[in-house]
Amino acid sequence: MVINFISFLFCHLYTMQIIFKPKNFLCILILFLFLGACSDIGRNRLNIATASSSHRAIKDIAYVFQEKYNIKINIISSSSGKLCAQIKQGAPYDIFISADILYPQELYETGYTSEAPLVYAYGKLVCWTTKAQIKPEISSFTNPLIKKIAIPNPKLAPYGRLSISAIEHFGILDSVKHKFVFGENVSQTSQFILSGAADIGITSISMVKSLKRAKEKWKELPAESYIPIAQSTVIINRSNHEYTRKFYDFLFSEEAAIVFESYGFTVDLSK
Repeated sequence: MVINFISFLFCHLYTMQIIFKPKNFLCILILFLFLGACSDIGRNRLNIATASSSHRAIKDIAYVFQEKYNIKINIISSSSGKLCAQIKQGAPYDIFISADILYPQELYETGYTSEAPLVYAYGKLVCWTTKAQIKPEISSFTNPLIKKIAIPNPKLAPYGRLSISAIEHFGILDSVKHKFVFGENVSQTSQFILSGAADIGITSISMVKSLKRAKEKWKELPAESYIPIAQSTVIINRSNHEYTRKFYDFLFSEEAAIVFESYGFTVDLSK
């Protein structure tokens, strides 16, 4: 529609070029060509909303996909809760890649997507510290040396809810909750730990594997201390991009599985 309007307007200007100086006419020509190019770019861009825990993996997967199909992909990363709220407010996302199954299921049940969510990978929790004198274990949380414990905000981030569950599993929640420093998502939480703003914390294994500056002083939490983190994805109903379905299906391919596993996720392609 925009291209048609530009063509229509340009044709009329062309027939009137006798009233323009050549220099002015050339500037107008360049402007319209630029606007037309911008319109094509915008129309060809796929908008992917992804949880912070999957951001680096999705970025790598998107790169492979872009090379295959020669399209542009815009990746928006935040907490799953914030992205879900933005979709309800009309954000023009084509695909939502969540850190859990609850937010996508909520969108499905309220009519924002016509298909139930599918699990693309399973995430893991790790305890991480950059302090030499502290062990990367939840049992360290009660150590008097630890003043601040970083975890994702449980109101917005699925990894935050599960972090609380893991701490409850060890029976120390009441004795350490006054030390909590909440990151909006696993990315911000990891920065708190990496910068030393927090003495220790819980984040996703995908974050410690993706941060090149991350020290190797982290340890996976026992699997029995929290329920499996089933990360899922859905196509948003308002999407009309021709490559939406292709990218969605690509998330469940062997190529994508290799990328997810390189960031510590567990993938089950048999489903």
